Amino acid sequence: MSAGVNREPSPELNESRLPLLPFAAVWRRTRYFSYYALAVVIIAIGVNYFSHHRLQVGFVILGAAVLLLAIGLQFGAKRHFVVVEADGLRISGLVRSELIPFEVIRQVRVQRLQVVFAAPSRRNRFDRSLRTFSQTPACLVRLDLDRAEVDRLGRLLGRGTAIDQDLILVVAEAEELEKGLLQRVRPHPAIRAGKPARR
Repeated sequence: MSAGVNREPSPELNESRLPLLPFAAVWRRTRYFSYYALAVVIIAIGVNYFSHHRLQVGFVILGAAVLLLAIGLQFGAKRHFVVVEADGLRISGLVRSELIPFEVIRQVRVQRLQVVFAAPSRRNRFDRSLRTFSQTPACLVRLDLDRAEVDRLGRLLGRGTAIDQDLILVVAEAEELEKGLLQRVRPHPAIRAGKPARR
């Protein structure tokens, strides 16, 4: 069963976009380096021009490449987000997005990542890119899809974010995301009796 439906996010719900923290962290770690590198290249171009009264093509190309890298990283960080739309949960990546219909969402809960990966069978699946957020509450979405499909959707969220039937959404406002989904998701019969306890 395929959950993906490629189409543009609904404009009226754009204000509820929640950035994916692992991708935002990549931008934060690299933006200062890219800006510093760009400043160094610009200074080198200026010194070379005033010394020789001509531009070195190599410096110009290098400066353009660093500038494009900085812009690309900033754009990429903004492109990675999740949003609750009228028809489902949209996961947006750099070049594509996927819509998960509410009908295939069985359960939604919030847990700290440290708890999610506490079981011995899961410890070695705690990816290094997620360990920075070990104390961060994450929204776990259990899907009624085969594991290959869950893994495919997980690739949009980053490494280590698909565990069995669960997608792990590391966002700043996990509880708000949970609330938005619970308002639209029909509880699975096996869990209607009560909401799983948080730890």
